[in-house]
Amino acid sequence: MTEPATDLPSWALCIATINRLEALKHCVRLALDQTHPPAEIVICDASDDWEANRDAILQVCGTPSGTDIAYLKAEKKSSAFQRNQCIARASAELLFLIDDDSFMHPDCAERIAEIYRADGNGMVAAVGAAPSGEDPRKVRDGARKVTGHGETGQHGKAGSRNAIVDWIWKHVLLMRGEGFFVFYDAGIGVERGSGQPIAETYDRKHISGWSLTVRREVAQKEMFDAHLLAYCPLEDADATHRYRRHGILLGSNLGRIYHMNAASGRMKRRQIAELQVSNMAYFIRRSSESLGEDRGKFSLLMSRRILAEFLKDGLSRRFDFPQARGVIAGIRRSRTIFRQGSDGLGPWYEGVQKGILARR
Repeated sequence: MTEPATDLPSWALCIATINRLEALKHCVRLALDQTHPPAEIVICDASDDWEANRDAILQVCGTPSGTDIAYLKAEKKSSAFQRNQCIARASAELLFLIDDDSFMHPDCAERIAEIYRADGNGMVAAVGAAPSGEDPRKVRDGARKVTGHGETGQHGKAGSRNAIVDWIWKHVLLMRGEGFFVFYDAGIGVERGSGQPIAETYDRKHISGWSLTVRREVAQKEMFDAHLLAYCPLEDADATHRYRRHGILLGSNLGRIYHMNAASGRMKRRQIAELQVSNMAYFIRRSSESLGEDRGKFSLLMSRRILAEFLKDGLSRRFDFPQARGVIAGIRRSRTIFRQGSDGLGPWYEGVQKGILARR
């Protein structure tokens, strides 16, 4: 293990996982090899063979000095609920709520912890790691998530793509996270203020879960929505949007993570697209203080999404148009979601999700 950095806030690796043991092993090894190692590792596993996975991970961990390890059985097969279990168990100052296929470069934790340390006024609620195209362990499986919408580079720029292609990528194909999310409460947000910006960071509206780090006290105040089931599209955007009640969100240019985007095989494209749209409608119905205005924003964004998904399906030669059909199905369902009363909304929406997940 590398000699630890000093005078930095402690951090916990908090992972929600299911059926991806090999990726999880790499994730844990790379966390333990950090120049600023974790004080805790908390893993919540929804796999049927979670005990065998636990034993395998404990072998990977060995007996790391100064690192507390907790391997939990998931109380519900829900990435949001599992993240909440990790948050409740952890006690470190910072929580790295990254994915099980997020692989940290050796100084990632140190660079991100430096950002929080530099924030003397407690202004920063959460920090997103920088996306890296370089795999620190050279892990390659050739598989990709069926709907990957990762970041594109520092400050949200598109790297080497020219401005026209970047504009099409962002505004026509809606391949950035904000292209799927309606910011349902314009009043949410703590201003940066007059202090100097922290070096090598940039402002974010929300943070993708594969790169998410957050102050523990903020995560405890704004838990992930416990009524979301299975793979929960936009759970990260929803939670980190609410983090803005307590501070600003930043992206790091130096704390790098390679996101493998391991294929999950858990849901079909149409299901994921339908859940994305349905979840967004649910978030608005649950939290919006300006429901009519936010429904209008939702309708406008979804009309753009229909076009975007038709184009993406067609360009990928998916001529049954699964993603476009999923968006249309979600839009139809959203009308029922918006009509639903506030009382019992969460349990009722669990039933809606079960119906979507049951279809094959």
